[in-house]
Amino acid sequence: MLRIILGIVLIAVISGLGNLLLSCMLSAPRKSKYGCAKVRPLYPIVGLGCVILSAGTIYIMLSSHRSRLNFGLTPVFLVIFFAGMVMIWQWISQRIWYDEASFAVRNFWMIKRKYAYKDITGIFRTSHVYIIVGKTKISIDSSIAGGDKFVRAAIKGYAEANNGEEIPRARRLPRDAFNGNIADSDGYIVIGILLLAFFGGMLLSFYVRPSEITSEHFEAPMENASVGTEDMTFYLTSQEEPFVIEDFRNYAQNIDMLWETVSKSQKLSVYAEYKPGHRTASGHYQVYSMSDENGNVYVTFDMTWQQERGVRMSLTIACGGLLVLMVIYGVACVITSRNPEKYKLLYKLCFSKKGKRR
Repeated sequence: MLRIILGIVLIAVISGLGNLLLSCMLSAPRKSKYGCAKVRPLYPIVGLGCVILSAGTIYIMLSSHRSRLNFGLTPVFLVIFFAGMVMIWQWISQRIWYDEASFAVRNFWMIKRKYAYKDITGIFRTSHVYIIVGKTKISIDSSIAGGDKFVRAAIKGYAEANNGEEIPRARRLPRDAFNGNIADSDGYIVIGILLLAFFGGMLLSFYVRPSEITSEHFEAPMENASVGTEDMTFYLTSQEEPFVIEDFRNYAQNIDMLWETVSKSQKLSVYAEYKPGHRTASGHYQVYSMSDENGNVYVTFDMTWQQERGVRMSLTIACGGLLVLMVIYGVACVITSRNPEKYKLLYKLCFSKKGKRR
């Protein structure tokens, strides 16, 4: 019941924030006395969708069943959640106001600075445009609605303030990760972070040992037990789904005593992790620790970890190897994008034609 109430509250809060955001978008003035370039309205819409998707998924994963896989996948959806929040905040915070003589810029941190067109020291054109004022660079990319009009106003304003001269062309941006040589570089960065979070999360789920934190606890008498060639399956009176001790002959102990426990209807204390479907047709709980009310122990967390360690170790090595390769590839992409002329072959391998500078 508590989960249902929390779910309703979560949906109500997200819906309220969505309605507030949409109302702010609809009530925003379409015209102003001066020009204004800002992040496109699509950003908060996509961002809100990411927030709802990720928050709902995290809530469902952590409130339904405890699982090491759920713990591992949580970082991925946290990245999506914060990416959505960033997109919403970009739409709220980032603005460029301009008129015939000057312009004002409000950045991601809500810091607003005003500049005169004559203060512009350079313009950098590659995948998108940077207006440079001293050590400050103002990025005008595809996410900015009205960015082209601002650039034209800046070029015109600089020429009027400097006897018709053009803004000097800058050759490079030293503090930019890709030196402006990659179109939609933010997309590459977000995808890279998502992939790192995914493989890092999977690595975490393979490495984490079974414990009371990563499994659910049940306490009830056993009924309807059966033994197969590999697995032992039984039911607890409190649960409809079966409980399975995989390959129990290799590590479970006191099995003969277990049958006596069943006949006496003694309570079992079981820690298990829910599996949607593996060796059984429907979902089941994989047992990680089991004992009875008299203190007899049949399975422990250490036994389970020793049993599955070999399989999980191979998965850990494979996933860790992919993670290392991704990091190496990411470093290679940054190095080659900053020096595309020096590393022409690597540049072609790392980026498609659509990703190259224009």
